[in-house]
Amino acid sequence: MNCLMKSKQNPTKYNGTLIGYVWPGKCGFVDYLAPNGTRYWMEGLQDLYDIVEFDGMWIDMNEPSNFDNCPFGECPDLPQELSVSELFENSRELVNVTENEDKSYYHDIPWHPSKDPLYVKTLSMDGYHVMNKTYYDLYHTHNLYGTLQAKATR
Repeated sequence: MNCLMKSKQNPTKYNGTLIGYVWPGKCGFVDYLAPNGTRYWMEGLQDLYDIVEFDGMWIDMNEPSNFDNCPFGECPDLPQELSVSELFENSRELVNVTENEDKSYYHDIPWHPSKDPLYVKTLSMDGYHVMNKTYYDLYHTHNLYGTLQAKATR
């Protein structure tokens, strides 16, 4: 089932799935623009409901968060025994090494909310969704992610 966001930089690694690091470790992220992604999410919720009947959900971190600051989809393997604060600090070192070398399209914007590049604490901006054989990169869809997840959760 083709239901996870993809990486332009790693089309063969992890079957092309864009990988990030969050609470459980390495994770793929549901592609809510893909029909299979929404179906995968809804079937998973139904499977959970069949086990534990629930009246509502709290969807925490319903954005493509990432504890590793990988600028182009190629996240180096970080030691999983590190605490979350150590992961953030380790990731900040990676940003300092790469941000001066990166002159990509993803940085050519008129305003930055902070001094950090756009890929800090989120998935790589070159990650993409696929809908009707059209590709939409995360740079253009980042703010839709939570809305699409909420819509798929209904």
